[in-house]
Amino acid sequence: VQGLRTLAIAFRELADGEVEDWLAQYNAARSNLENREENIARVSAQIERDLTLVGITAIEDKLQDGVPDTLISLGRAGIKIWVLTGDKQETAINIGLSSGIFSHETDIIIINEEDAENTSAQIDRAIGRWAAFSSDDSEKKKEFGLVIDGTTVEFALLPETKKKFVLLGGMAKSVIGCRLSPKQKAELVQAVKDNDRGRVTLGIGDGANDVGMIRAADIGVGIVGLEGQEARLASDFSMGQFRFLKKLLLVHGRWFYKRLSKMALFTIYKNVCLSLNDFYWAHFNNFSGQPLLDPWMQGMYNLFFTALPPIAMGSFDQELLQDYALTFPEVYRSGAQNTAYNFPKFTSWMSTSLWHSVMIFFFTYFSQTQGVVSNGQILGMWSFGITVYFGVLWTVLAYILLYQSSWNWVTIVAWWLSVVAVFLFSNLFSLFAFDTNVAPNMHFVVQRILASSEVWLLEMLLIPVIACIPRLAFRTYRRAYGPRLKTLVQELRRKGLTREDIMEEPSGGMPSEKGDSDIRKLKSQVSMFKGDSLVDFSGFNYEQGIPLGRAFEPDSRA
Repeated sequence: VQGLRTLAIAFRELADGEVEDWLAQYNAARSNLENREENIARVSAQIERDLTLVGITAIEDKLQDGVPDTLISLGRAGIKIWVLTGDKQETAINIGLSSGIFSHETDIIIINEEDAENTSAQIDRAIGRWAAFSSDDSEKKKEFGLVIDGTTVEFALLPETKKKFVLLGGMAKSVIGCRLSPKQKAELVQAVKDNDRGRVTLGIGDGANDVGMIRAADIGVGIVGLEGQEARLASDFSMGQFRFLKKLLLVHGRWFYKRLSKMALFTIYKNVCLSLNDFYWAHFNNFSGQPLLDPWMQGMYNLFFTALPPIAMGSFDQELLQDYALTFPEVYRSGAQNTAYNFPKFTSWMSTSLWHSVMIFFFTYFSQTQGVVSNGQILGMWSFGITVYFGVLWTVLAYILLYQSSWNWVTIVAWWLSVVAVFLFSNLFSLFAFDTNVAPNMHFVVQRILASSEVWLLEMLLIPVIACIPRLAFRTYRRAYGPRLKTLVQELRRKGLTREDIMEEPSGGMPSEKGDSDIRKLKSQVSMFKGDSLVDFSGFNYEQGIPLGRAFEPDSRA
């Protein structure tokens, strides 16, 4: 029955003696270590004859809704897809074609070997073939696909071949492993983790036979379905359908990676920017250890004044809206390349904190008068420290407005709450510092500083503007003359354009939600290689030398 999995039900009456003789032969075949599978097949054929057909069952074995679209998007995002299944090879390849894992442009290599020597030779041959394609200077690079069965996987995972097998799998866009046991699935995941340290693996499954694979992966996802609850219980995340993986990775995964990276870098920046001022101050106090700031004011820096904006940014910042993150999965590639948090990025932020702290301290030092203020009091060491402190505060608060990718009501409220906290808590602390004997030297220092027009002009306007101008100029130049893909997608969103408005997908691309005729048309364009021979698709089998004209006719063989 076309498109369905069928099971023929038949019976045959056997005498007691015939059953006993057959069972003895069957047990002997199972105990024989040489040619075990061939002996079992020969003995089974003796009893599987002269059967009376009772009936046929047929079940629909179709993919869940959204599976092809999800796999295509993950492929565009630069994610390597390995399908590890216990199905036979013909069924696994059929699923690969219908789900979009393989396209008509994919160069597919099938490895089915019975010993370690031939397995190693085929892996070497495949690496050489794909390396030749990769070195081709043609504009359009070929996509690679690998199909391997469970017997060959045993030899591919031997110590002498494991590393180059993982290398071959890394060259492929997609890998299909068929006739795999649950143990082999877990071993394949572990092999990738051990031999390709730069990779982060995600295992997803829906049954008990996938538990080992899920637990071996860095991230485990269980699908809650009809296969039981084992996969869900063993996973880090669980979902109702496979298509939800697209949103989990491309939207939430990217958002949280970007948010946490930004929050971590900004938190380090704002603390270094404040702490460096004590190093500069050490030169002026003859390295006596005298702090520039009152310890209570330093404590309020992270507790009240600069705590909320980084938290709001780390929780609600969005570079791309959900719809555009799903429509343009290619922007996900930057996260896999660790572009948001790496050593050059860290060095850049440390350089920024150094430049800001130098500017704030010495601008304040050379611009502050040593005379008396309007009430006749002299500005001393604590007044200078608070002036520098305000310069750091307003620079940090201004810089986060420029740094975050989006402004929303949460981030704006958090920013204004920090501004209010600066004036409220600093004034209250300075007002009651003497009466409570907490910090007598800070009595009315904040009030005297805020009464000076120089402080408002220099620390709250001029210094923050000068600090932000270089980053603003750099971002403007890069967006205009060297935009990244993320920037281009942001511009598309601003103009209300979609992917369909700007590009035409290739006519021979991967199938999404296609009908059976479309999938068969795609299969007729696929070329596969087994060893040195071209393999054509024939019904549900792959045979050498079958004419393409009858490549997809229903298979009449048993």
